[in-house]
Amino acid sequence: MPDPEAFVGRDAALRHLVEALGTAAAGRGRVVSVSGGPGIGKTSLLRRFTRQSGVPVLWASCPEHVAAPPLWLWEQVLRVAGTRFPQRRLPEPVTELLDGDIRQLADGVDAAGPTLRRFEAIVHYLTGVSQTAPLVVVLDHLHRADSTSLRLLAHLAESVPASRLLLVVSYRSGEAASLAETLAALARAGMTRIELGGLSTQDTRALAGAVLQREVSASTAEALWTRTEGNPFFLRELIKLLTTDQRLDQPHTAPVPVPVREVVLRGIARLPHAATDVLPVAAVAGRHFDIEVVAEAAAVEIDSALEVLDAAVAAGLVEEDQQRLGWFRFAHALAAEALYETIGRLRRARLHRRIGAAAARAWSGNAERAAEVARHWLLAAELDPTAAAQAAVHAVTAARAADARRAFDEAAALWRQALTAAELAEKGDLDRYPLLIGLGTSLYRAGDPREGLAVFVRAMEESLAARDTSRLVTAAVAALSELNSYPAGETAPDRRLVELLERASTQVADRTQRALVLSCLAAAGGDPIRRAELSDEAVALVRLTADDAALVHVLHLRAVALDGPDHLDQRLRAVDELLARPGLPPPIAVRARQLRAQALVALGRAPQAAAELSFAAELAGEPHSPLRTQLAWSQAALLSLGGRWRDADEVRRATYDAHVRMKWGTARFNRVIQRWDAAYLAGAGADLVDELCAVAESSGLPALRSALVMALVEAGNVQEARIALSRSPHRPKDHLWLYTNGWTLLAASRLGEVDTATRLRDLLLPYRHLTCSIPDLVISGPVAYYTAEAAFALGDPDAALGDLAIATEISRRMGAKPWLAQVRKAVARCRGTRTGLVLQPEVLI
Repeated sequence: MPDPEAFVGRDAALRHLVEALGTAAAGRGRVVSVSGGPGIGKTSLLRRFTRQSGVPVLWASCPEHVAAPPLWLWEQVLRVAGTRFPQRRLPEPVTELLDGDIRQLADGVDAAGPTLRRFEAIVHYLTGVSQTAPLVVVLDHLHRADSTSLRLLAHLAESVPASRLLLVVSYRSGEAASLAETLAALARAGMTRIELGGLSTQDTRALAGAVLQREVSASTAEALWTRTEGNPFFLRELIKLLTTDQRLDQPHTAPVPVPVREVVLRGIARLPHAATDVLPVAAVAGRHFDIEVVAEAAAVEIDSALEVLDAAVAAGLVEEDQQRLGWFRFAHALAAEALYETIGRLRRARLHRRIGAAAARAWSGNAERAAEVARHWLLAAELDPTAAAQAAVHAVTAARAADARRAFDEAAALWRQALTAAELAEKGDLDRYPLLIGLGTSLYRAGDPREGLAVFVRAMEESLAARDTSRLVTAAVAALSELNSYPAGETAPDRRLVELLERASTQVADRTQRALVLSCLAAAGGDPIRRAELSDEAVALVRLTADDAALVHVLHLRAVALDGPDHLDQRLRAVDELLARPGLPPPIAVRARQLRAQALVALGRAPQAAAELSFAAELAGEPHSPLRTQLAWSQAALLSLGGRWRDADEVRRATYDAHVRMKWGTARFNRVIQRWDAAYLAGAGADLVDELCAVAESSGLPALRSALVMALVEAGNVQEARIALSRSPHRPKDHLWLYTNGWTLLAASRLGEVDTATRLRDLLLPYRHLTCSIPDLVISGPVAYYTAEAAFALGDPDAALGDLAIATEISRRMGAKPWLAQVRKAVARCRGTRTGLVLQPEVLI
């Protein structure tokens, strides 16, 4: 069963009460006040304290919804006392009170004498009771007490220090103004103040777990805290609502629970009538609001609005922002939500339009507030086409501001909203093309290239339909040059992109545009030979023009397209020419450095590649972009190459954590492929069979399947390895070709698959001077190591030693200590089978 009395997060407050009771028990009476907002747990704290106090407790509470009669608090206290201490005779003024004879308790001057005598009798009685044993008097909900009860409380406070009495009062901090005189009197008696705030996220998690009788995840607890700000009453009511609908992990989707809304609205009902004109508008404006904007939208003078807010501040419903003059905030998010939910949908939309218009005027030119202006217009977009057009315009402004501060996820959401609003506006009022380009670019930079590609393709389709080839080319260049590794695949957007480019290539006559289209076709994938031919033609065409900007794009896309082992020199020449261009935009410069590093890695020039990557990282600037993530994976690869396993693992873990939050879905592939390299070198490749199998199944990448075959060999699963080897697909000579064939060759050699080993070795022999690598990700030693292992398995140790000589030189040049050790082991095996060596020993060591 759920625990309705779960007590969490109030240990410090409880300790203060216990300490105060100890002081009172020693003969020095104390006064303690407990304050806080509604539902914060004041009564729960006092109940917990009184249950464990071990001394008599006299408890009284004021009603929340009706006015209390004179001395109602004290009548409750004295009735409990009479029952608790029957042996102690009640004074006559007290019995008169309990018998209901309180006609003399009027507030007039003539009643002052009898009232004072009655007060004295009550004080003398209570302090007398405490002389034999400590006594606790609790007055709960003091903010609802009648004035006579408050005067008696102040009178009693004067006598408390000389007694063994602990007097504890609780009240809502938002209604403290009505208690000012009483609290001052209690302060003179040495009152200890306990102010209760919201629970922490950890305590919220503990309370939610106690209520639900099961463990609650940290993320769910964080979401619950965000919605309730740790208010225990709000939290309990929200949990009830969420568990009913089975959506505990989505507290942001639930409406304000009815009991919570009733508490909030009761507090608002006590404010001046004018509050009903201002506070609902403020709630529509948001939890944080500008009084100038709210007053204009509510059609009231600022002074009138301020009078309402002064009352709301005094009631604890609203707080003034101490950092921004003229700004206020609802004390609790649920207060704003409760008010918002009382407003009908149409009226909300109309208020959002008025607030959006007022905010646009008040915050004109303020980029930081652009998203807030857009939010209101977007929520009013359904009113009419004019509102929709305004919503689109403001959403675009906000999206550009978000892009400028590199908040790309936020920017993408705003671009989407701008497109939605544009569809509601009058046809012809808004141009969708720049909105699509903005969305696609933001998605790429946010780490979602697959979705971004689909958006760029839409922009190209609309341009083709409008016979606007210039716009089509611009969209294609954006789709293919924003990232160095275009996310090519077999999806509908990939195929459609190629189709559109093929059609454009037959329609575009302008040399510059045709060069760009051909460059895009080359970068979009396909046969490496055709890619090179398309790129060659594009370069030749663009050199016939004087368009420097187009030349930059063509050179960049050429370096992207020429990603296989047959075009490394051409790639380097394209990058070098690109980097030599004056005024090269920093984003292009970063991508060029990365492309240069990829080629240098393939050529075994790891130190130079590391320098290029360091330079690129300094220029990149965007800490959580796909490009920075690629650079971080490259850093981990270079650390592993040098045998710095611990450092590599730290970088890999951090990079994976950043990458997995993106929709750029290669994080698992990257992690396991790097871990496989380290595991193989450590002789622990068999340990990764299950992980490699799972990721290979989901990714379908041949590079991972080749590693899996080798892992199965290492694990001794020969039959499974042979089956997996037989299913290894052929692939074009792209950036994965050397890595895939290198590991497949090694596995075939270990399995004794002569035909496969012979064929693959012959394929790889021309590339022995290169590395078995995946750009940006892993460097699995020299290709010559794999051809050497195959030659040895095929019974040709002389050929193996020749290859190992090359492998040794490349490993040394790269500073690849682990791979150099692996090569030396292979040399030792070859020497063990031969008495006469073809090469001199010093060449191989």
